[in-house]
Amino acid sequence: MAPSRLDSPDSSDSAEVGYAASMETLDSYWKLGDDCVVAVQKTSLRKFNNEQCGYLVDKLQVVVQSARLFLEVLRAEGLRSYVDVAKQVETFKLLLALAKQVESFVQGCCKDSWIQSAMTLTNVWEYVASVGFHLVLCRVAFCMECAATGGLTLNEVEEIHKAEVEVVKKKAFADVDTLFEKVILEMPSLSSENKDLACYLIQRLKQVKPIPASGLHVSGSPSEGSSGFLGRLFKWVKPGGQLGRGASGTVDKAIWLGTPVAKKTFFGTENPDFMKEVEVLSPLCHPNVMSVFCSAKNKKSCSIIMELMDEDLYHLMQRRLEENNPPPFPILEAVDIMLQIGEGVKYLHNQRVVHRDLKSMNILVKTLDGYVHAKVADFGLSQTKEKSVRYSSLTYNVGSSRWMPPEIIKLDTRDTGSSAMTRTQKHPLKCDSYSFGMVCFEILTGDVPYPTIHNLKEVKKLIIQGQRPQLPKDCKNCPPMLIDLIEKCWSWNPEERPTFTTICSVLKYMKYSLMRSGEFLLLLATKKICF
Repeated sequence: MAPSRLDSPDSSDSAEVGYAASMETLDSYWKLGDDCVVAVQKTSLRKFNNEQCGYLVDKLQVVVQSARLFLEVLRAEGLRSYVDVAKQVETFKLLLALAKQVESFVQGCCKDSWIQSAMTLTNVWEYVASVGFHLVLCRVAFCMECAATGGLTLNEVEEIHKAEVEVVKKKAFADVDTLFEKVILEMPSLSSENKDLACYLIQRLKQVKPIPASGLHVSGSPSEGSSGFLGRLFKWVKPGGQLGRGASGTVDKAIWLGTPVAKKTFFGTENPDFMKEVEVLSPLCHPNVMSVFCSAKNKKSCSIIMELMDEDLYHLMQRRLEENNPPPFPILEAVDIMLQIGEGVKYLHNQRVVHRDLKSMNILVKTLDGYVHAKVADFGLSQTKEKSVRYSSLTYNVGSSRWMPPEIIKLDTRDTGSSAMTRTQKHPLKCDSYSFGMVCFEILTGDVPYPTIHNLKEVKKLIIQGQRPQLPKDCKNCPPMLIDLIEKCWSWNPEERPTFTTICSVLKYMKYSLMRSGEFLLLLATKKICF
């Protein structure tokens, strides 16, 4: 009897080749991650952030060891049919990206030019906590102990996150105390230029933890509110090539204190766009929010120095679609990007800032070894919560209609009925929840909302009528929980939309769930195989 199609030699050979290729990829990612462990172990004396560096190095060592043991178990005879080895490639890819981030952070804290380096690596405890938490998620995904109880619950994942945050905050406070003492000790011997940098560094340290002045007083320090102080930091800006040009100014590449940055220059000394961005961005510091390092004015223009990213999320997705078949991202990577954006907006809301213009074009990204780091950007329409209740008096970006909630569209079309106004005033933060749902649709499909409709008036009409884009319910491995979350985000009623605290909790749990291979873990628990 001829063999069935499933048992045919060709099918078997193909499966074996696929398994071998996937295992080779996993081995490659693991080796590169292990190289990062070796690199951080060989680093010279840390000049600052010693506690946070030690925390990250310890976490990385444990998870890389867990990954090695996981690979050994995967090779065990008779177990390969219980795990989707190809699926684990995305988890190992994430592990490598985290390892690279740890290596970069630790090496940055070991530079001889420690004042310059500390200016960009201070007040980043939330970044350290995020990396540490995701390293823990990877370890848990590799660890077999969780299989005995069927895996972690949403609340348990959230508790892990809270625990890591508390640990890192304590270590960050200790690092602040140590660095502050170091700055005070070395201040008398610093050059005048480095004293300016040291004063700026003290300002950033105080954002992490209030520090007594201890009698320190330096002329032109940030505490005096000297507008000239931040301007003096422009001495170290070296211009590069132009990145873009718009109606209100230009964006150029530059080097600032040895770091590639973006220099955004606005036409005119009293440009309102400049004033708005400086007002909103200057106090902010979060790994998923664009940062402003310094700003200055001269007789003809005003400028801000910001982080330099590769491109915006929209154009990244278009490139991905050209290179591969839809969707633009594997589901684990898609959820990770959503989580990063969600964490950025949650931070903004905690600072009482409403973004009001979330869309893929306003999310900037940087790709590290294939892993996407996302940051919320373009705060031209942002308002503090106290100022955000009078939406009807503001001018809206017409190009953002596809992401705009119905209550804003009704105001924007001069329908200032009391119902729409009340919903907007009572729930200003929920406008961002709605737009976030649309951004998630983009990430899953690579399309802008309502991609087949080119008339914006028709788009607005559909939104007001309650019609939403068609989500890819047949998307491979797309969790039903994710579909449910997105649909709640773009609910007609703002009260039914989740807060970003809830959004981030759900996405963290989904990310953990996607990294696990349930059948495999259950089998290992039954066989009492553990790490």
